[in-house]
Amino acid sequence: MTRATTNAPIDIDLSGIDQLPSGKWRVRKQYKGKPLTHVVDTVEEAVSVRDAIMRKLADEDFIISDGTSVAELGAQFLRSRQGNRNHRNDRQRWERHIAKAAYAKRPVRGVTRRDILDWLVDLRATDTAYENRENKPLSWQTRKGLLILVRRFFTWALDRDYIPVNPAHGVRVEREDGDEEQGYQHGWYLTRDEQAEVLDLAGDNPERHMIAFAMGTGLRLGELLCLHLEDVDLDSASPCVVVRYGSWDARKHEFLSPKGKKGMKRTRNVPLFGLALDAARAWVSVLPALTKRNALGLMFPTRRGALRTKAPEVWASVKEGFGIRPRIGRLVWWHLLRHTFASSLVAGWWGGKRTLDEVRTLMGHSSVKVTEMYAHLADERVRDIGTEMQAAWTTRHAVVTGSGIPREKPGKKGPSKSPVVRSSRTGRAR
Repeated sequence: MTRATTNAPIDIDLSGIDQLPSGKWRVRKQYKGKPLTHVVDTVEEAVSVRDAIMRKLADEDFIISDGTSVAELGAQFLRSRQGNRNHRNDRQRWERHIAKAAYAKRPVRGVTRRDILDWLVDLRATDTAYENRENKPLSWQTRKGLLILVRRFFTWALDRDYIPVNPAHGVRVEREDGDEEQGYQHGWYLTRDEQAEVLDLAGDNPERHMIAFAMGTGLRLGELLCLHLEDVDLDSASPCVVVRYGSWDARKHEFLSPKGKKGMKRTRNVPLFGLALDAARAWVSVLPALTKRNALGLMFPTRRGALRTKAPEVWASVKEGFGIRPRIGRLVWWHLLRHTFASSLVAGWWGGKRTLDEVRTLMGHSSVKVTEMYAHLADERVRDIGTEMQAAWTTRHAVVTGSGIPREKPGKKGPSKSPVVRSSRTGRAR
């Protein structure tokens, strides 16, 4: 029986739909003596869900349950995340690894902690499906990201009273044998010669300055594309760039802050020097000729003055020309420029070697633990520290022990005369 309500338009068929005291709308249908219920925020969503249920019932293509399945509720969950900076990746990961899980067709109320643990075991045996590199088991980081997404889904469902508890709460993805070599690889950087080769492959295309700027600042692609001209200082004694934005929210039409932990100051200053400074000055000089409009005041707009959504077009030809190097193991990708920036600083290829904490600040990492993946390039620095400390010790030891005082030449006869020291009070020798 449909309960009368004053909030619904009078021209909408509310059969099978009623409004809850919370203001939300509930769809209720019966299938083979079992109830099918679904709670949504608006009456329009309720009508859409009800009609979809009716179509599935007519086609005998309905998974009977005491509630909505994970796969069906997942579509609504993903729509709620459209304003999130990672919503595209979330949708791809959901479709590839979550929608195909054994528990996906089960009612969301029936999913248990055991189901989540079994799913993680299945992920351990799942291979990637990349176009430009060989398939390999899903990395620990990828499996961890999938678990976080599933946990957020059940938290979202819990907040909307679909489930009484979150079955993914407290579940962790433990590292196992083989996981240590997945994710970031020690060969993921460009040497000094390879850096020059990449820029040469870009030729005279002005977009080569974007590649050089990214390599010389370590900015993420989103940070680079959202960079504003007003945040680039080229004229002061200490040129720098202020990183204020990391992505663009198309739904809210606003720039979002860079990645980082909640509550932390995510804006950071990155000094411009060498490669990045030359590239920035060269780009700014040709920018007026490349685009006549730049309403947003962007540093790297498209030729029409709009916000870029991907790496520059010249990057595709650079990848093809550079090819696959054994040390890297795949075609170069844009984020490799960020790895190259950090590696060059730690290894000292652009001058003095920087500490991991200094690199962490420049990279905008939330913790130095993230930066430690580049520590293998600091081995030479460790040896340098030993050499410097030994030299300092030798000098200090010579001063303290007197071993640095020139000794009497061999063959000189007679005792050496000791210097006379007089008292400052009496003037007598002592």
